[in-house]
Amino acid sequence: MSNTAFNVYSNQKLEPYYLTPAPAEMTIKLPVSVSYARGTLLGELTSSPGTFSAYASGNTDGSQFVKALLVFDTTTDASGNCFVAAVAPYGIVASSPGTTAYFRGAFRSEDIKGAAGTGTGPGTLDANAVAGPYMKIVSGSTTAGVVVFL
Repeated sequence: MSNTAFNVYSNQKLEPYYLTPAPAEMTIKLPVSVSYARGTLLGELTSSPGTFSAYASGNTDGSQFVKALLVFDTTTDASGNCFVAAVAPYGIVASSPGTTAYFRGAFRSEDIKGAAGTGTGPGTLDANAVAGPYMKIVSGSTTAGVVVFL
């Protein structure tokens, strides 16, 4: 009998911290040739509705307002196709025109890591993100607490 794990998932799904408010997921598009880690905050680009880019408070293209939270680590190619990392034991790498994002739900501040997955840079939680109309802190702070997408 093998002592090696059989079901190892390399790209785990970001799960809500609370089930109230009920989480809501939708399929979105991402810009071409980007790589975002799960937990990246996203804003909708005004020039192409339905396409979301990593949030940054200083942007002026629509992504300065947080509207969604990326569910899986996702990379796009030059055509805009989204790739989610392979899921063992099947080793399947699926490509689709979009990826999944949360638009409602409660999440731990610590799970919102930004585009690079490091907790810094584009897509990271900051005071401006929770000052907007789509997200609020319900307990704690932006570094250790719970935030809710409304």
